[in-house]
Amino acid sequence: MGKLYCGTIFSSTAPSGEVATWLQANCEGQWDLLPASVAGDGVTKKFMILFEEENDRSNFETCHSVA
Repeated sequence: MGKLYCGTIFSSTAPSGEVATWLQANCEGQWDLLPASVAGDGVTKKFMILFEEENDRSNFETCHSVA
């Protein structure tokens, strides 16, 4: 596995599995999806996502609004 250095924080009501499925289908390099917190509503989750490739991070941020 390469070094994961490009990170972003992402808030979503989607299950982590849906986010991981998108990452798997759309990233050329390695990535890691880490839970950061759950909001008081118990539904909204905040994730830290680390990417090996800068363009994977950029593509993710283009397709999703990030916190």
